Amino acid sequence: MNEKPNLLFVTRTMEIGGTEKVVLQLCEALKDSCAKIIVCSTGGALLPRLEELGIRHITIPDISTSNPLRLLKIRKTLRRIVKEEQIDIIHTHHRMAAFLCKGLKAKKRINTIHNTFSDKKALTRFAFKGCQNVACGSAVYDCMTQEYGIPKDSICTITNSIDPRHVKEPLDYFEKNEKEGLLTFVFVGRLAEQKGVDVLLNAISLLGDKASTYRFYLYGSGPWEEQLKEQAKPLDNVFFMGPTNNPLNALENADCALLPSRWEGLPLGIIESMAVARPIIASDIGSNAEIVVDGENGLLFKTEDPVSLSEALLRVKEVDLSKLSKAAKKTYDESFSYEGFIAKYKALYFGE
Repeated sequence: MNEKPNLLFVTRTMEIGGTEKVVLQLCEALKDSCAKIIVCSTGGALLPRLEELGIRHITIPDISTSNPLRLLKIRKTLRRIVKEEQIDIIHTHHRMAAFLCKGLKAKKRINTIHNTFSDKKALTRFAFKGCQNVACGSAVYDCMTQEYGIPKDSICTITNSIDPRHVKEPLDYFEKNEKEGLLTFVFVGRLAEQKGVDVLLNAISLLGDKASTYRFYLYGSGPWEEQLKEQAKPLDNVFFMGPTNNPLNALENADCALLPSRWEGLPLGIIESMAVARPIIASDIGSNAEIVVDGENGLLFKTEDPVSLSEALLRVKEVDLSKLSKAAKKTYDESFSYEGFIAKYKALYFGE
């Protein structure tokens, strides 16, 4: 493409989550290389940031609906946008987005797969056919090629990354904890089934008095928020902080990060913590174990097992956190460079 293209992103929401952060980073990195960029989603907390970047957002209904009439309406809306805005490249970030954009007239159709899953195989193969598919990590690539039969020549791997630049802000509660010799742990993510925060709370309960020198700060919101707050009521060392627009700052102020997920694609939560040289305690699902080497740059525990997680939390007092922190930063620098991430996507967009 010799002229600057018009680019359309279609994703479910622009709330604060891994997929949405990837979309936002691509908007920021590509805005000077495109004539225009438009994002279609239900909206969310990241809309002000899109506005700051000069990126236009068009609100559409939730693409995850199973109502055929609503799907047809969304499809007509997307077709109109592609035609009226003379879109050259469509980049979808959800299985149903790929399905709804299938057959729309654009020069390129790119689809990033952010998670592993196991359902709707026929629909998935149909939706992804004709796309340049991008797996965000090895676990996703293996799932798509082995479980779904996605042709290998139609899918490549571009590992997620995060821009390590962030605003450094003092956080009084972390400074107070450090002065008192307390260990601080941070979770950043959606308060939903996928992230396994209920497993974390059960693990903290199992620690009893052994957790008296631990403080846990949970950043995020989501459908499980109220039930998790109810579950945490007996715990006086767990604090729900709400969503944050500066997760790297929170992670950098902590001693250790947490990601007790039940499933992931390639989690930005781990990459974020390693970008600011913080080790992480993560569940041992395949995508987490792609990054975290137990005892070297973080700690792993058995997925869904609060006993295993409680043991990992106790191990924090035994390991050399400084050594793990240095190894975590080395992992980020060598395997998840932001510059490499952007360069690979630019090659997809602008390569002939």
